[in-house]
Amino acid sequence: MFNINIPTKVETIIECLELNGYEAYIVGGCVRDSLLGKIPNDWDITTNATPNEIINIFEKTIPTGIKHGTVTVLVDNIPFEVTTYRIDGEYSDGRHPDSVKFTESINKDLSRRDFTINAMAYNPKKGVVDIFDGCKDLDKKLIRCVGNPSIRFEEDALRMLRAIRFSAQLNFTIEETTINSIKEKSPLIKEVSIERIQSEINKILLFDSSKLYLLKKVGLLEYIIPEICDDLSEILIFTNNIESNLHLKLTMLFRNMSLDSTHYVLRRLRYDNKTINRVLILSKYRDYNIELDRISIKRILNKLGDLTLFEDLIKLKMANLSNEDPETLNLLNIQKRANIIIQQKECFLIKDLALNGKDLISIGVNRGREIGETLDKLLEIVIENPELNNKDELNKIVLEMIN
Repeated sequence: MFNINIPTKVETIIECLELNGYEAYIVGGCVRDSLLGKIPNDWDITTNATPNEIINIFEKTIPTGIKHGTVTVLVDNIPFEVTTYRIDGEYSDGRHPDSVKFTESINKDLSRRDFTINAMAYNPKKGVVDIFDGCKDLDKKLIRCVGNPSIRFEEDALRMLRAIRFSAQLNFTIEETTINSIKEKSPLIKEVSIERIQSEINKILLFDSSKLYLLKKVGLLEYIIPEICDDLSEILIFTNNIESNLHLKLTMLFRNMSLDSTHYVLRRLRYDNKTINRVLILSKYRDYNIELDRISIKRILNKLGDLTLFEDLIKLKMANLSNEDPETLNLLNIQKRANIIIQQKECFLIKDLALNGKDLISIGVNRGREIGETLDKLLEIVIENPELNNKDELNKIVLEMIN
């Protein structure tokens, strides 16, 4: 019998439900991860108690998903989702069941879940409930649908992407019938919201970006990012070698596209503005030649705007270099010199100039475009001569400019 180490607060919820005459189990990903020797991020609990009965049992609850049987129980202000055993109705929108029916059977509840490794429940007294051989599939490192995979994917087409994401996350193989059903049902992914798709793509990129090739093989990639299908083999060489950071992975993923195309695709996939801006800036300067001198380094720092993006740019440049490559040492030296520039607070941005726009107006510089042009000239002077970045020196320079 398996023994899973359940947190005390989770055990308290299970015991309270049992003391009131109900069944309760932890279920899904927390069981899977525990059996794999991993620490779960979340602990989901399932029970034959109805939502109203759950609310009556516990002092602090939030009715987060009453319609689908879910109540959030607060134990010492820490939230845990408790969901009533249920049977799902038809999925006419390809995402949510049109209706749910509560059931007294844990087996029927497990029957509605996506993959065998996610369809296990555990109770400290009763052990693991595993009616679909999820434990065997964990041992085989296999992703397999519960029941008929075609039906599972018709219910919610995102499950096709989730199969590949779990394959990337766990380094598991997808079972043959399941993979063939993904190929057959791949057009259904067009019905899934782009936000849900983006979330799974991000996880695939961060867990194991090489699995993007599997996305192409089963026909999903052509519906999601057709722009990279033709060059995918080349792209993956670079994507696989960069660290698991989302904007770095995305920069490599779109390395063969123009900035305009990259911007268009990122917008279509509904990425946030911060991520889009980082990817576009890094894409623009990915091939920028940085010399090992302070002026060259300060100029690229100015273009990038901060040290973090500079560090990311160095990572991009080093991604496919060996430790023995002379360029690796050169880039490391450039990185060290940039750190010194930052530590010594040398000016490379207009905001760090000793004079600002108000100062220029008081000296006599005309408002408007002339202010910006003057600040740009002062910055160029200070980048080359950092000792001049003080008010007195810059005042002299500006007076010489306007007289």
